[in-house]
Amino acid sequence: KEYHERKLVRFTPQQVYSVVSDVANYKKFVPFCVDSRILRQVGPGSTTVDAELAVGFKVFTEKYTSRVTLKPPSVVAARAVDSRIFSELSSTWSFKPGPRDGTTYLSFDVEFEVKNPIAATAVNAFFEDVTQQQVKAFERRCKQLYGESNRESEAAV
Repeated sequence: KEYHERKLVRFTPQQVYSVVSDVANYKKFVPFCVDSRILRQVGPGSTTVDAELAVGFKVFTEKYTSRVTLKPPSVVAARAVDSRIFSELSSTWSFKPGPRDGTTYLSFDVEFEVKNPIAATAVNAFFEDVTQQQVKAFERRCKQLYGESNRESEAAV
């Protein structure tokens, strides 16, 4: 299953990149993320890190390692490498300068496949809503860190 979102936001690419690449702080603002921490850098001088993420929803909790590749200031790509629930879970955030200063075209793509068919029914039921909430949470975090002075409106792309 896949999810795609494209929109124009009133923050610079560097501001949006800074929020999305701050994986260690996801637990502070990403819905359903109950813990997040960087485990290690993958190779000396690398822009790839392994991060441990724990997501929870009611009685469901999943902890997994995500390999996160950072390409400042335009891309943050992640792939789960040891999930019990997902046989595939990958996401890519990309940021391009918008039509005016202080704006960014944000793209968010998620692809996932659930291992267990019974769990797949449950996950499929709420996955799109959760991913939409995540995008909104990153926007709120940008507002919190950078204010709303450079924001006038948002539009889907």
